[in-house]
Amino acid sequence: MHIFSLNLTVASGLVEPFEMKVDTALSAVEALEMAKRSKYDIIFMDHMMPEIDGVEATHMIRNEVAGYENVPIIALTANAVSGTKEMFLAEGMNDFIPKPIDMKDMAIKLKKWLSAEKLIFSEKSIKNEASQTSSIVIPELNVEKAIALLGNERLFMTVLKEYYFSIPKKADLIRKYWKDENWRNYTIELHALKSISKQIGADLVSSLAAE
Repeated sequence: MHIFSLNLTVASGLVEPFEMKVDTALSAVEALEMAKRSKYDIIFMDHMMPEIDGVEATHMIRNEVAGYENVPIIALTANAVSGTKEMFLAEGMNDFIPKPIDMKDMAIKLKKWLSAEKLIFSEKSIKNEASQTSSIVIPELNVEKAIALLGNERLFMTVLKEYYFSIPKKADLIRKYWKDENWRNYTIELHALKSISKQIGADLVSSLAAE
């Protein structure tokens, strides 16, 4: 289980209420090949990825795939600092969503960038689901906040389970990059850990990764 597949689980789960057909890619190269085979209405692009990052992947899709000159590409980033939006716009993206991803932000962006006939959802049901009180209590996890972000307990438990089983491999990978002084990939892995930990309410782990 790779940390980036966790981000895919989150993003896919958040668009589920919209009844959209979703394809996922674990790398920029895979995303490029998928774009060549199919025409997508919208692309959500992770910003920091190993080998090829989201900005370079956007350049590749814009320049190498016919028909993608104006398809909305939305960055997913945990680096939502001043000037972030301007940077993404300058690099050919259309917008961004900060991590940890909030279901409400996802809904806003989908409504902004897709035509009404392409969206099937009940805004009222989404709000109601997100506002339900959870009975789940897990020491040292901010469960209430995590469920508010993800929208429902089912998605929270799915992401939490994947997160838990990814821990040994994730820890080994971080140690390896540290030992090898591979600072680029070390930074990318910690960056991903920061946002996905916040997504499940592991605020202490998230803050340590950020530090």
